[in-house]
Amino acid sequence: MIGLDTNVLVRYLVEDDKDQSQRARAIVAQLTAEEPGFISLVTLLETIWLLQRSYKVDRLAIRRAMSTLVASPALVIHENAAVEEALAMAEAHDHDLPDALLAVLGRRAGCAETMTFDRRAARLPGMTLVPPSLGG
Repeated sequence: MIGLDTNVLVRYLVEDDKDQSQRARAIVAQLTAEEPGFISLVTLLETIWLLQRSYKVDRLAIRRAMSTLVASPALVIHENAAVEEALAMAEAHDHDLPDALLAVLGRRAGCAETMTFDRRAARLPGMTLVPPSLGG
């Protein structure tokens, strides 16, 4: 198994640099179920962040790309079951994958809730908006 970092994954998905994208595609093309590539949660989240912020990819296209990665037998995704659950939650609530992943990972870790100042994220199951009355 070999690890794939964010730069390799982004070049593979976006193909914005001819040379690096070609090399990233060659790496991924060599991966198999017997000799897979590994994508950590950090790499996955950094990739999503870059796709959203730098490349302006919409959340639906990001969810599709991440679903394709998760479904690949040539890739091992860290916390794969949690990522699959978060993808389903993000799809069901038309939401961003990182927020859904926070909710899922929090629940799996035993959290009764995950506190957030993000009003949109607070609409996800397991996420709770920090009340304005706290601390003041």
